[in-house]
Amino acid sequence: MNQSHDLPLELKLDVILGATRPDLLHLAQVSRAWREAVQYDDRFYIRVVAGLASSRANSSLRLKSFQSAVAHARRYHRTLGIRLELVQKPWVIRGTSNDRKFVTSFLTDLLETFSLAIDRIAVLDIYSVPEHWLLVTAALARFPAPILRDFTLNPQSDEPNTLPPDLFRGSAPQLLRVDLRGVCIGHRAIPAFAQVQHVRIWLEKYFQWLLPKPDIAAVFLSATSVYIDLSASYGTFNTTPQLNLDRCLQLDILDFDCQAVGVALEPQRRKKLKHVRLRDVGTENADVVSMFTGDCNGELLYRVLQVDDSYGRAEVCVAIHSLQTTRQRVLVLRSQSLRDLSTSRSFHAVTRLEVATRIVELHLSSKLFSVSLSCLAELPLIQVLCIYMRSHWEEWKDSGDTIVACPLLGEMHLRAVIDGDSDRPNLSFAVLTHIGVVLGQSMQPEGKWPSCILHDVNWTSEGDNVLPAGFSSLTFQHGVVAPDEFKHRYCSQEWPIA
Repeated sequence: MNQSHDLPLELKLDVILGATRPDLLHLAQVSRAWREAVQYDDRFYIRVVAGLASSRANSSLRLKSFQSAVAHARRYHRTLGIRLELVQKPWVIRGTSNDRKFVTSFLTDLLETFSLAIDRIAVLDIYSVPEHWLLVTAALARFPAPILRDFTLNPQSDEPNTLPPDLFRGSAPQLLRVDLRGVCIGHRAIPAFAQVQHVRIWLEKYFQWLLPKPDIAAVFLSATSVYIDLSASYGTFNTTPQLNLDRCLQLDILDFDCQAVGVALEPQRRKKLKHVRLRDVGTENADVVSMFTGDCNGELLYRVLQVDDSYGRAEVCVAIHSLQTTRQRVLVLRSQSLRDLSTSRSFHAVTRLEVATRIVELHLSSKLFSVSLSCLAELPLIQVLCIYMRSHWEEWKDSGDTIVACPLLGEMHLRAVIDGDSDRPNLSFAVLTHIGVVLGQSMQPEGKWPSCILHDVNWTSEGDNVLPAGFSSLTFQHGVVAPDEFKHRYCSQEWPIA
């Protein structure tokens, strides 16, 4: 007997993700359970934008199109993705009394059609001005939302807006993602959010009103990841109320802005969180960096990767993964330039000795190679080193007299990061010689030399074509471009090369 209909929805969605459209049609005929799962695929959504348009005539046409789409979805059991744009238009603001009467009638018909469609909506985005907020919340409370998965709500208001406690009549069993901007969530459970796992809350202009502390765990009982953005709030460090996260310890991910650190979590509560992401860490936040990196015990998998180095903005993402506790901390350091950032107190807190001596695997951007290794003077436990290159070696090879002790290093990967039409970095034996000196490998007994593995680079024949001391072997993988003589000698049989 075919038991595939008993598979969890997550596994069914994995199957659907790789299926072609004809395959999806066959899957939908297997059983009712598979047919309902197939409806989650974006390729079967009817996507509709509804709301006021640039004129009365265009608004009427948009409404008729919305009504036709809803009628079609209900008749043929199709899934809807709806975006409601209930925002003011110039012709309404400058309009006559007849225009205002038209808008009132239009919104009544629109929200009535929306209420009829709610049982077919899987994705719902609502953008509304304050004038229509009461009408919107009344429509949202009328009927359950049995297949709704993603819900975004943006009142576009400078004043606090509260959600009705009977949102979706208290029932949205499939709702997994919620994105709320400028909405007061309070501290009481909302039944429709009982199954929500992924939460994004934008608290701009929220603290200005000194509202009750938002208790995320009480409102979102099943949340596993929470993104909190305080960057646009009007509150200050001293006047911002604490985020009431006492009962958020079941979260897998907590993602928030650096300015909330001092008011968000006490140390013992913070350490119990499995995954914390801290954004917008400035150059002088060394204490904050030390506090969060100290949460990860035992051996570490460490990533120090360049995210952005554009004019007037530089970002480095530091990801720390404890192999002992599986606890993770991600910090996004920012400054005006990569040079300022790499010499800052915050960056040195990331690469301090206490951390370095526990690193087992290190992933590093090439532009941070020199400055990082000058801080990480000793890596006694490191076994894997991966360097990500966006430019040619000549642009980042200046490491002075730095020598880093890596007695247990077994693999070194040089991997190109190719963005669009950017050129592949050029590498040669001369580059490996320099890296081997920096890593102190030529000082190690030959039996302890690591292997070197290349990915997506241009291999050139400059200099001596002999594998330098410090490396036991050289392997080309993942599309290395190289002369034929080197392909035959160093190409891995597991991967195709260019």
